[in-house]
Amino acid sequence: MVLAGGDIFKETEGSPFAGLFHNRIRRDLNAADRIWVDGPDLVESLSGRGVRRDLFRVCYHGIDLERWVSESGSGRYFEEEAGRGKFKLVWHGRLAEQHGPLRFVEIASWVDGAEARMCGGGEESETLKRRLEEIGKPEWWLGLLAEDELGGFLSEGDCGVYPLRETAGIPTVVLEAMSMGIPCLTYPVGAVGELIRHGENGFICRTPDEIVRTLESLRDDPNFRGQVGRRARKTIEDHWSVEATLDIVEKEFREILDR
Repeated sequence: MVLAGGDIFKETEGSPFAGLFHNRIRRDLNAADRIWVDGPDLVESLSGRGVRRDLFRVCYHGIDLERWVSESGSGRYFEEEAGRGKFKLVWHGRLAEQHGPLRFVEIASWVDGAEARMCGGGEESETLKRRLEEIGKPEWWLGLLAEDELGGFLSEGDCGVYPLRETAGIPTVVLEAMSMGIPCLTYPVGAVGELIRHGENGFICRTPDEIVRTLESLRDDPNFRGQVGRRARKTIEDHWSVEATLDIVEKEFREILDR
């Protein structure tokens, strides 16, 4: 069995050995009994590269809700003075272009009354620091937080903003932020439409301007913002928790073992 968490072909197209590497990956994938992917978009992209379509099963990974609980006191990540009366926006993830850390900075800077915080690690850290210095917001960057700190960090936000690009499957960062009961805004990437019902438990926007307009409406309507956040948490509890996915995983294993 193989778990494919992304489009390995697309991610390695720039390699000088891409042709040889892709031939080997294609051969090895086609030798599997089953390939699990976390979105129908990956079925389409990988089968389009010559991997047998009949090997695929869509099986989403679950979120451990016991881990995603707030352990933060007020003002740990948003200083009390900076956060008072502000609309607090959060982003977390790997600092890579497709995950949109610089796009988050620009969007957050366009929303009146917004205060932002972001955390993560990766190759764009120095570029991000320079950009935040340029706009006079170095405090927005918290660096790399430990995994057991992320729940507390996210719980201090009013909204999570994830302007992702070229991301396959279900974005883990969106699952994690929704599990903390905050509205999330992202672009229509991967299989995010399987997770978010626009305007009910989150928002799928197509342009930066649409994200800004949506954020402004959420800023001005805290009751609606709270409703969306509660629906987001309920969505994770009912359909995307570890417990909710165990039956599907067990069935897939038994089917293969009984062959």
